[in-house]
Amino acid sequence: MGNTLNCSEVICNESIYELEWINNKNWLIECENENNLIECKNENNYNIINGNFKIFNNGLTFYKLIKKIENIEMIEKIYIQFLFQYSLLNNNFFKINLYLTNDVHNLNNSINHFTIQLNELNIKKNIYKINNEFKYELSINFSYLNFIIFQEYIKSNENIIYNQLINKNYKKYNNMYFIIVIQSNLKNNENQNNYLNLKIV
Repeated sequence: MGNTLNCSEVICNESIYELEWINNKNWLIECENENNLIECKNENNYNIINGNFKIFNNGLTFYKLIKKIENIEMIEKIYIQFLFQYSLLNNNFFKINLYLTNDVHNLNNSINHFTIQLNELNIKKNIYKINNEFKYELSINFSYLNFIIFQEYIKSNENIIYNQLINKNYKKYNNMYFIIVIQSNLKNNENQNNYLNLKIV
């Protein structure tokens, strides 16, 4: 997979969990538009082809992608690598939040969040130049007593532009979920020239 994380940085053993491709079978996908409809039809807002989750809504739409972590009691580390590819015109943007939680309705504790606008990635009030795609790598390590370690890398053109190591006082529950929340602000997008493509690689 060519990932940045290695055994000198995280525990390496057989208790490693890698997320499956985004699909309608193993992921719960919720969608709500600016008119507060509970569900929006995927053919007008997104599609999923071979693990590629592509957003092309017109207007303001919120997406929630929920993945239950299977056999969490046996897992010491979760490894995730996303490829983000996008096209944005004018003042359109995406806001993305990542969560690890035991309650899909309680999203108060974010792992991280960032905004994509034109050729810029805004994360923790810092702006990084990107060129229509970047990779996001995340390792979640449960093996340190009462703490969970989150290790992040963001790559643009295979160069690391952002990395962070966070220790959080986090409890490991019997049921845990990885959640992606995307605010997609795509105005005047009738021709679907603006889009975001997200894939686990």
